[in-house]
Amino acid sequence: MRAEPGHGAPPPARAWRLLPLLDNLASGYAYLGFAALVTLVLVPIYVHALGPVAWGTVAWCLTLQGVLFALDAALAPLLLRDAARAAAAGRLHLAERRFLRVYGAAALAIFVAGQWALSWLDPLPGGATTALRLALVQFLFQFANNAAIGVWHALRRQRFANLRLAGFALLKHALALLLVLHWQATAVAYFLPFAAVSAVEFALNRRRRRREPAPASEPHAVDADHDGWRGVAGVATVTALAIAGAQIDRIVLARQLAADDYGLYFLLGSVLLAVLHLQMPLQRTFLPRIAIAADPHRAAWTMLLATTLLLALPCIAAVPWAEALLRIWLRDAGLAAAGAPTLQLMLSAAALFALSGPAGALLLAQRRYRALAAIQGCTFIAQLLVLLTLAPRWGAAAGGLAWLVGGAVQLAAGGVILRRAAVRSDSSTVR
Repeated sequence: MRAEPGHGAPPPARAWRLLPLLDNLASGYAYLGFAALVTLVLVPIYVHALGPVAWGTVAWCLTLQGVLFALDAALAPLLLRDAARAAAAGRLHLAERRFLRVYGAAALAIFVAGQWALSWLDPLPGGATTALRLALVQFLFQFANNAAIGVWHALRRQRFANLRLAGFALLKHALALLLVLHWQATAVAYFLPFAAVSAVEFALNRRRRRREPAPASEPHAVDADHDGWRGVAGVATVTALAIAGAQIDRIVLARQLAADDYGLYFLLGSVLLAVLHLQMPLQRTFLPRIAIAADPHRAAWTMLLATTLLLALPCIAAVPWAEALLRIWLRDAGLAAAGAPTLQLMLSAAALFALSGPAGALLLAQRRYRALAAIQGCTFIAQLLVLLTLAPRWGAAAGGLAWLVGGAVQLAAGGVILRRAAVRSDSSTVR
């Protein structure tokens, strides 16, 4: 006898499949919110306690770390894809060992090069040399730790990975505040707990991963082979072009705009980059699914639906309210009125870039690095042409328009890719 819905019947299988997906997305965005809240609450405390000189040293070290951690943008997508496929094929330990070597070797090489360079420099004032050495120690362990975090993401255990990241981050900041407020207000006191706890975090995460049972292989598992350094080089090229496209507007407009106008544009660009960063939880959630799906095209369309609901529609909805949002944020009606047209263009561009993300994930899963590089290259050229042509007359608005044109290029390419994938999927189903 068949149970009626709502009378003790289990939820539909589709609902059960959606629950882990929603949980992973929610935990990813919760962690981003946590990181933003920590920054908003603690940075003013650090600035006040350290003073302008020591905080300037900390800011410089954090900037250096940000540049070094950009290398993860080339490795993380490969780790998500290859670890997911290896787990489905019952060979996760091989992929994890390989990526641990890659992450560890890259971190160690940068660490040794940085320490060697510092040994040849004259000692910097205010303990800056020691702070830089500690920042490099933190990078060494934190970057290598990304291998374990990436494996958990590939296994679709985002909540577990994000809780560990948040817990260790709280411990680092708690100890840093304790030392800065009650020991000495220096950059060394700030970085000492970050370096020490990062080493402990790496060791504990490695221990945890070794003790976890290997996941069982899945039916219809896709090929778990990897493309080694070819993949790293391919994604690195795509990443370099994406970074160039994200900064070319600032490079061009810094020479075209007056200092006060450029300062406002820089703030608006920071908002755009922060919105684009919100794609990260979507990539971490869906790329492993696309990589192992029997029908990757369908998984990519699911990602497109989630992207539309979580990013594209909110960006479009915020466009008419750009001036009001700026007035609340900047508390200056004049700046809000001046920046609103550019922000409207940027929010529209963010929606287009977000909607092109699923096609990029599909290409990455299929190892089509040349296609990805071609799309990013065309995007960069389109942005550069708009900036060089219109910046002298349009000023800051040319930067927003360049982003919008770049987003249109990516969305058009993404639409072609998804449509062709749909045709191939339908034809294979018919056969």
